[in-house]
Parts: sequence; C-alpha cells; structure tokens
Amino acid sequence: MQINLPVPALILLCVATTLVIVSNLIFYSILGEVNGKRGQDSQISMLFIGFRLSDVLKAHRELFPQSRKRLAACLLFGAGAIFMLSIFFTGHEDPNLIR
Repeated sequence: MQINLPVPALILLCVATTLVIVSNLIFYSILGEVNGKRGQDSQISMLFIGFRLSDVLKAHRELFPQSRKRLAACLLFGAGAIFMLSIFFTGHEDPNLIR
C-alpha cells in the first residue's frame, strides 16, 4: 500500500511531532521536580498524568516561581499543534480525488 504524502506535509508532520515530544520531555522533567519537593506519600503518579496536568503546573508554579520550563513546554506544545493543523492547508491536490 502506497501512501501519497507530499513533501511539505511530511516535513510539517516531522517538525510537529518533534515539538510535541520535546514539550512532553520538558513536562516530565517538571513532574520530576514537583515530585522531588513533595513527600513520598503526596507524590503525583505518572499514570494518567493527563488528567492532573493543571495540578502539576500549578504546583510547579508555587514551588519554582522563576522557572521558565512551564512556558517552554506550553509554547512548544502549541507550536506543535499549529504545525500539525497546518498539514491540512499544504495545498496538496490529489489527482485521483473524486469530486
């Protein structure tokens, strides 16, 4: 099975994926910092962390007010989402498309 993906869309996909992965790496380092400052019984589990995203960021803001990691993670994720959405607007016309 051949996938017809134009080069600009492939480049955008690679850039978007890279940005989101780096954003997640920064987020997990934020989680590690928050858990490092908490006691053993009040640490935040990595399982289903998406549901507690705002709790982690709020705790990190309180513990590390000067840190720019939160901003970097949010900006990278936002840029990745924009690049991912821009794939739809690459202007690729499929000649086999039925209109």
